[in-house]
Amino acid sequence: MIRTLIVDHHPALRAGVKVVLEAEGDMVVVGDTGAHEELLPLLRRTRPDVVLLDCHPPKVAGLRACRLIKCLIPAPRVLIYSAYADECLRVAARVAGADGLLDKNSSALDLVQAIRVIRRGRQLLEPIRPGDVQHAMRSLDRQEAQILEMLLDDMPPSEIAVALSMSPASVGRRVDDILGRLCAEPPWTSADIPCDRPAA
Repeated sequence: MIRTLIVDHHPALRAGVKVVLEAEGDMVVVGDTGAHEELLPLLRRTRPDVVLLDCHPPKVAGLRACRLIKCLIPAPRVLIYSAYADECLRVAARVAGADGLLDKNSSALDLVQAIRVIRRGRQLLEPIRPGDVQHAMRSLDRQEAQILEMLLDDMPPSEIAVALSMSPASVGRRVDDILGRLCAEPPWTSADIPCDRPAA
C-alpha cells in the first residue's frame, strides 16, 4: 500500500483527493492537513511514503515545507500539486528537492499515476529549459546564481559548501534566499527548522 499524506489549504480539495486515492486498491491516505505548522508532528506520526503538497501563493511556504519534509530520515517522496506550475515553480521545485510537480488541472488518473511513479523512486519533473534558468538568474546575485547552477546539476549542498568555501548552514540560508527570490516573495529562513537529518 502507498501511504499518502495530503497537505492542502482547501478542506474540500483534501476530501476530494482522499476519495480519489482511497478508491485505488494500492493506496491509503494516512492523514491530511491544511496547516504547515502541523506538518512535522503529522509526518512523524503517520510516516507516509508520499506527501501530496499544495504550493499556492505564497508559494515559498510550500517550498519551505518541501525542504523540511526532505530533511526527515527516511524522507518520503514529495509531489508538489499546484495550480501555479509555471516555469518559476519548475525551477524552484528542483531547488526545494521535490520528486515531482503536477498541475491541479490534471486528471484524477494523472494524479494517481504520478503518485505511483514517484513512489517507485522515479522523478516526475520536466527538464529545466535554458530559458527558465536564464529567467531565474535575473533575480539572483552572483553567488546565488552559482549555487543555483550547482543545485540544478544535482550537486549535494555539502559539496556546494566545500566548492564555495562556505559553511553548510550558510549554503542553506542562501538556498532559502534563492527560493524566496524565485517566487518573488520576501525570503524566509529555515536555519532553525527542526530536522532529523544531520547537517550536510
